[in-house]
Amino acid sequence: TTTTTTTTPTTSTAIAAKTSSGVPTSQAANRGQSEAQSQNATQQQFPPQAEEPQLPPGWTKCLDEASGRTYYMDMEQWKSYWTAPTYQHLYFSRRSDQQGRAYWVDQQGNAVIYEDDPDWTRRADNQGQLYWSCASTGYRFFEQPPNSQG
Repeated sequence: TTTTTTTTPTTSTAIAAKTSSGVPTSQAANRGQSEAQSQNATQQQFPPQAEEPQLPPGWTKCLDEASGRTYYMDMEQWKSYWTAPTYQHLYFSRRSDQQGRAYWVDQQGNAVIYEDDPDWTRRADNQGQLYWSCASTGYRFFEQPPNSQG
């Protein structure tokens, strides 16, 4: 994309004085102003990239080739949305009860999910992150914090 910036010289600037390069000061000022405007236009056209939001387990970011727009796909439900879903990671830890049954508990000790519960399924997202999903409630959580090693 090419950005074209034009400036209108001011009529009150004297043209008699010259810069060391031999360019009249009004033209040098206008050139500097034009370069600054062009730089500002480029900066406005290409803002810094914001950090990508973390997607919930089982979601992926896609590109609609026809429109060039980004959309978000829930890979479990096969539903797509134009807006990104929100996600706040809750930390879960894996434990075993007295009978040796493995379960997961959240950081507040509120949610307890047994691995042998038939409503819960262990899955991997398209980046290989392991997570748990409950079909009956729609609740999902990553085993490890997203994008962490280990």
